[in-house]
This record gives sequence, C-alpha cells and structure tokens, in this order.
Amino acid sequence: MDNNERQQKLIERMKAEQKGLTPNKKDMPISKDQNRISQNSSSITKLQGNIIILLLLSALGFPIFGFFKPKPPTPKWEYKITNPIDEIFTLSLDGLGEDGWELVTARRAKGVLDKFSYECIFKRQK
Repeated sequence: MDNNERQQKLIERMKAEQKGLTPNKKDMPISKDQNRISQNSSSITKLQGNIIILLLLSALGFPIFGFFKPKPPTPKWEYKITNPIDEIFTLSLDGLGEDGWELVTARRAKGVLDKFSYECIFKRQK
C-alpha cells in the first residue's frame, strides 16, 4: 500500500466519522429500537434492585420484630430470714422446703449470749 492509498483511506474514514458512521460504539447513532432496548434493560435492573432491597429489608426486619415480643412478666419473690438452732436445723429446712421456700444463702452467725446458729435467707415466688 503506498502513501496515496493510505491517505485516501484515512480521508474516507474521517468523512465516515463526521457522518456518524463510525465503527466506534460510543460515537455511533442510536436507533429508536436500540433506545427502547436500553430503557427496558435499565427498568429490569431497577426491578431487580428493588427486589434485592425488599429481600434485605425483610431479612433484617424479622430479627428486629422478634425483639419487640412482649417479655414475660418477671416473677415476684417474697423473702424470709430465719435462725434455726443446730439441734433442729435439718427439720427446719425440710419444713420450709415443703412450704415452697428455697434456700438462697446460709451463714454461721453469732447469736445472743455467744451462742452460734445459722442465719438462713429463703425465697419463694408470690
């Protein structure tokens, strides 16, 4: 190919580009059919985006709504402090247990006249 042929092809290509017949896609004119296809594909993308957003919101919403469940009422307790003497300690605890009392804590305490006994705290549901 000589210089004249190259120049001639270059001039033809430049004229084609000026008329809008360029092979470069971004410079090509868009027909009405191509424009309609472009709009439909973008609406599908929006639809898919909306579906994804709805799925995410529903997936995040279920755990959130789970936290709004009403909590069961907290139990009310009554307490009792006793000082059973050593001789009947087991009988005293058995009797209180049969009445529904639960031992919370017990400690050895010094009582009157330097006599030792247990100080017991019991609880039961009201």
